[in-house]
Amino acid sequence: MSVWMTVLAATCLAGAQPLRLVMLTPAAERNGRVEFVVRGVPACARPFDPAEADVRAIVRTPTGRRIVMPAFYMDPYEIQPRRRGDATVDWFYPQGESGW
Repeated sequence: MSVWMTVLAATCLAGAQPLRLVMLTPAAERNGRVEFVVRGVPACARPFDPAEADVRAIVRTPTGRRIVMPAFYMDPYEIQPRRRGDATVDWFYPQGESGW
């Protein structure tokens, strides 16, 4: 079964540029989860602000139904527990590249 997916990006985009979907999930079972990275979205000052950045995937199913899936901006972090006096706290360290 094939599913067609396009990405619609708006608001923080200065001009129309082609966007690319990079599939992170090599294979998925039926009804399984797949993950993508969206490449080509220009940087904006506040990507977490929906009034400034809006990236969505439009999925077209084999029956022709359209499903709109919002994308989210991710900052990858590594979490390391640290002792602070008598307590253990989590410290977050940036790891890798941020993106959609």
